[in-house]
Formats: sequence, structure tokens, C-alpha cells
Amino acid sequence: MKLGIVVVYLVSERMVPLLELHLRKIEELTDVPYTIYGSVNRLLPRHRRVLERHPRVETFEISPSFEERDQSAGFVKENGYYLDHLIELAITDGVTHLCALHVDSFPIRAGWVEHVLAKIDDAHPMAAMLREENGDTVLPMPAFLFCTREFQELVRPRFMIPSQTEATPEWQAFCKRYGGEQDTGLGYAFALNQRGLRFHALRRSNQHDDHYLLAGVYDDLVFHLGAAARMDLAGQRVLFRGERRGAGRTAEYMAAETDEERQRLLELGELENRRKFEEIWAALTRDPDAYVHLLRTGETPRPAHRS
Repeated sequence: MKLGIVVVYLVSERMVPLLELHLRKIEELTDVPYTIYGSVNRLLPRHRRVLERHPRVETFEISPSFEERDQSAGFVKENGYYLDHLIELAITDGVTHLCALHVDSFPIRAGWVEHVLAKIDDAHPMAAMLREENGDTVLPMPAFLFCTREFQELVRPRFMIPSQTEATPEWQAFCKRYGGEQDTGLGYAFALNQRGLRFHALRRSNQHDDHYLLAGVYDDLVFHLGAAARMDLAGQRVLFRGERRGAGRTAEYMAAETDEERQRLLELGELENRRKFEEIWAALTRDPDAYVHLLRTGETPRPAHRS
């Protein structure tokens, strides 16, 4: 077995501790041969050096870049564009299995690969996060998405939907039903749907929550901070589908009678999301293992006994 982990690396200046934690947990808890294939097109030099020093990371400056292709702005399309390229690079390099992660997600339990492999079968050829708390029903979230090389070569799913696919009646009907879940991964949901297949869903399993979506633990197997790539970027709003469709402020939002009231609730939601992110960031960087333990068990670890 050769596992290819694909990650689009994009974080702000202060996120070096997160990048190092992501790499450390992958290394500590992955007991099969693996290589991380990372795109670094918009990564700061300081962060690139962290990746380049790691013996299991291969970095790539994807060409043409997303910007050079003049694609419409947005993390969904940009992330999908680079992930598709990274998967092709990993397959060319001879991987047998693929796992997509985000820079702010990582495994939290030893034996995670074997656990996921046991969940994959002919009817469920893929395993991925399903954020029901965000209102999702069919979207495999590539903060954790695991599949075989055979699945990729047979089905040829795409994170970034080609224009030819967007023009088809099948895609338009699919989007009419599930278009509210527009995010990286919807193309994979479409590929599964067209073949009558499903994916094994890793659902939120937190025993302690600091936010309905941020700082999530899934299947007691993987941690996802959420929003790290856009938290510090100018012009990027920190709102989630859950503000309208999942947990969040859905009840208030749906009950609002005017556009002005709905906009006010969204602005309140964004302020709350940013405040909660900073609280979570402080706890995670102060003691990552203790914080993840709290999320997993609801218990604060006891201090180590000193003799």
C-alpha cells in the first residue's frame, strides 16, 4: 500500500503552529507508507520552508496557477482546481490510495487508515466527512476524503466541475436538488449519485463543542478546525451554510421577515464565528493534545503526575 495525501496549502502568517501540528499528527498516527503532495502556489515563504524540510512532503507550484487561468474568485473553485491536479500527480507517482485533507485537518487516532479501509466496499467506494451540522446531506467534505486509486481511474470524479459537465441536464438536475451544498466535493457527490453509489460518512462525534461547526471531531478519527485558510484574508467573510441551513442561527434566520433583518443576523453570525475561532485557536495552540482530548471525550486531561 502507498498512501497519497493531497493538501492545498494556504494559511496566513500566524498559522505556522497549525501547519506544524498538521504534519506532526499525520506522521505520528499514520502507520502505512505515505507521501504528502502539497500545492504551494499562494503559500508564504516561511510556510514553504516548513514543508520543504519534511521528508514525506513533496511540494508543487501548479502551472498554470488558478489565477492565470482567470477563474472566478473563490476558495471553492481554487481549492478544487489544485486538488484535481494533486490527485493526478499522486496517481502518476504510483499511489494505491488517496486521502484529501485540509491544512487545518489531521488524524487523531492511530490505525486511522485501517479503520477507514474497513468501511469502504463496492456500494461505498469512498469515505469522507459529512457535515450535517452545516446542513449537508450528500456533500463529501475534502477536509477528509479517502478513496482508492481504482475508484479515481474508473469514475474520474472532479472537484472542479468542467464546463461540459455543468451544461448537462444531469448536473443541472442534481444542482437543483443539492445546489445549496455548493462546496469543494460536490463533483464527487455527483459522480457517486450518477452511479447509484454512496460514501461512508464520518459524522461529527464531539463530546464537547465550542462552536456548532468549528473544531469538529469526526467519527472520533479526524479533527477539522475549519476556516483557517480564510480567517485572516482581507475581504473574506467567515460565514457558513449553517448560518442559513444547518445549526447556527437557522431558526432566527428563517423567521426573519425582512432582508435587513436577515443581513443583520448574518453579520452577527460572522462576528460570533470570528470570536469563537480566536478562542478555539488559543486553546488549540496552547495545548493541542489536551484540547483535542477535550473535544473527543468531554474531559480535561489530568496533569501528569510528578514524582
